[in-house]
Amino acid sequence: MKKSLVVMGLVGLLTANAQAADLFGSLKKASETVDKAQAKVAETQAKVEETSAAASNVSTTPEQSALALVKTKLGDNATKAQVQTALGAPVATSGKADAEVWLYDASSVNATAAQAAQVAAALGVNNAGATKQVAVHFAGDKVVNVVLADVAAQ
Repeated sequence: MKKSLVVMGLVGLLTANAQAADLFGSLKKASETVDKAQAKVAETQAKVEETSAAASNVSTTPEQSALALVKTKLGDNATKAQVQTALGAPVATSGKADAEVWLYDASSVNATAAQAAQVAAALGVNNAGATKQVAVHFAGDKVVNVVLADVAAQ
């Protein structure tokens, strides 16, 4: 009887040992899974921070977007004829023939700015004070600068 109790005790110990080994293996796999998940989280967080940094460097207003679009459309050393072909007729001009400035409404060169203006008007927001124009400065027949300008009071 003592032998059978000893054998049963040994079998119980072996079973418990096997269960402990299985549990240890499961814990090890779970730990590896957690490590992989943490690595993915860190990778995703790095991508979010990179995207956020890139987004903060992007033009933030429709007017700035219009300015960037105009500069891209015109390229370097555009002529008056090329400006008129790319942007159409200006809403206003000023200066002398050798130092002329052509003004374009930001909304006329950028759909986003136009949509923002329409939404503001639909909501009853008077955004006349915030309206900007794209000013194309010429020296002779060549573009020398493109900037945002406040709309002149009418």
